[in-house]
This record gives sequence, structure tokens and C-alpha cells, in this order.
Amino acid sequence: MSISEFSVRKPITMLMIILSIVVLGLLALNRLPLAFMPDRSSDDVDITVPYVSSSPEEVERRITRPIEDSMSTLPHLESISSSSSSEGARIEVEFVDGIDMGMASVAVRDRLDRVRPQLPDDVERIHIRRWRSTDRPIIQASLAWQGAVDELYGIVAKTIVPQLQRIDGVANVEVGGLDERHVLVELDFERMRAHRIDVYDLSRSLQTNNVNTAGGWILDSGRKHIVRTIGEFQSIEEIAQTPIQGTGLVLSDIADVKFGYPEKTRFQRLNSNEAIVLGIFKSSTANVVEVAANVKALLKRLQHDPNLSGLELYIYRDQSEEI
Repeated sequence: MSISEFSVRKPITMLMIILSIVVLGLLALNRLPLAFMPDRSSDDVDITVPYVSSSPEEVERRITRPIEDSMSTLPHLESISSSSSSEGARIEVEFVDGIDMGMASVAVRDRLDRVRPQLPDDVERIHIRRWRSTDRPIIQASLAWQGAVDELYGIVAKTIVPQLQRIDGVANVEVGGLDERHVLVELDFERMRAHRIDVYDLSRSLQTNNVNTAGGWILDSGRKHIVRTIGEFQSIEEIAQTPIQGTGLVLSDIADVKFGYPEKTRFQRLNSNEAIVLGIFKSSTANVVEVAANVKALLKRLQHDPNLSGLELYIYRDQSEEI
């Protein structure tokens, strides 16, 4: 029996089939997300440990090998590859296909917590990254300010980023190229050699003089008071007057201590003005088109704000338009 003959002989059945297809289409229209690509993730976890001013051999011995040994007994492990350089260590842990990568990432973090006491004390942070297709920003924009650089930092950190983060569906806002003032210690190596001062010992002196220490507790009339010794630096002058162990010198005798901007190595311009880059990321369940529309509406309102008349904005990548 052909399809046309079946349709003529059983009109009620065909009507129900057509209605079912229409209902499924309407449900799919409202529920299927509009996305640039399917939500996928890789089967590997990248571990990066920054450790500058060291030799590759030392990084391998003190960082790479302990982490590799800790990861080698993970379940469902496929392979481990690593590289060591003067900038730090990078370890890639690859798992077999089909496992729950969320649980695998938790296992990797647990192993890193176990091996952390074996790593050098001056390792400040360990970066763990697992690639996912949703890690790409849905909107990238260049932003410039015609006023002073200090004003730009305050506007971005206190006005633009908090308002973007409050939009429903926005998971994170990354800012690139925004300079923030730091305490800069510019050493005079000629004076250091003359007084036989080592950079490592100098760094340790600064660290030990800039710390808050718990001092226990005092029991007074049935009340328990926590005691803390506050030893963090409060001003540039305190840092400059830090004594150098083993000498009668202070830091300002061999270094220039100031509060300023670090030397720029990358530059971003928008209409001849110094600019920064904004990257807006959506949450995993949010609709790209809807979130992008809300973000662009907010940015447009900010451009028309009289208090932000010196603000220039250019969106150079928008996933919603590509979709």
C-alpha cells in the first residue's frame, strides 16, 4: 500500500500523525537552544604551574615529576604528557573516551591537594583547565576612555563589569589589557653586589615582614578573645624602610620603591585611544541570542550615560549574529 493510498483510506490516522509532528515542532522551537556549536568537552585536563626565574631541570625535578607521580594512579587514565621550562611546568592528563569528565576533574584536584606540600613553597598558584565549547566568549568588545587611565580602571571595575555580571545568563566577564597600579621594587644590582645581598634572601625578607600572624587566644572573665599580630605593609614608606637581614641597610638603600604601572608589553587601541578588551561568557544553560541581546542593550545604555560621555565601545565579535 502506497503512502497516498494509506492517507486516503485512513484520514484520521494521518491527521493524528500530522498533529503529532506539528506539536513536536512547536516544542522543539521553544526548547532547543540557539547555539554556535554543540556543547562538547575534551577528554584531557591541563595543569599549569607558573614558576618563573628557574631552570627547566629544577622545574622538572621539583614540580613536574611529583605531579606526574601523583596523577599516574588515576582511574581511567589514558596518558600523561608534560613539559618543563624556565617559566613553569605544564602537565596534560588525558582520560579514556566516555568517562564523566566532571568527576575526573574533581579527582585531578584531589591529587593536586595531596601533592601540594611536596612542591616549592614559592609556588603561588596552580591552574587547572578543561576545554569546553562553551568556554568561548559570546561577545568580545574593545573599550576605550578619553580621560585618564586611572579613571578607566575605576569605570570598568566598579561600573561596567558589575552591571554585566548581574545580567541573567552571564557567567563571567573577563577584562584584558586593563592596567592596575602595583608596588614596584626596582633593584640596583650594583649596590646589591657591593653589599653582597642575594635576590632570594631579599625576597624572603620582604615576605617575612609582610604577614599577619595568629597569636592564640586570651580567656578574660569567661570571654575568649582571639589575638592576631598585624604585620602587613600599610604604605609605600613602610616597604621602603624594610630592614635587610644581616646588614644595616633598608630596602630603599638598594632599590627604588614606588607605586605605579608595570611596563606594558601589549597594546590595544580604539580610535587612537588606549583600550581594553571585554569578553562576556554565558552560563551553560543560557540562550546565546537572548543573553547577547541583553548585553548589547546594557552596553548601549552605558554609552548614552552622561557620566560616561568619554566612553568608546566597539563590538568586534558577536556569536548571536553568526548564529
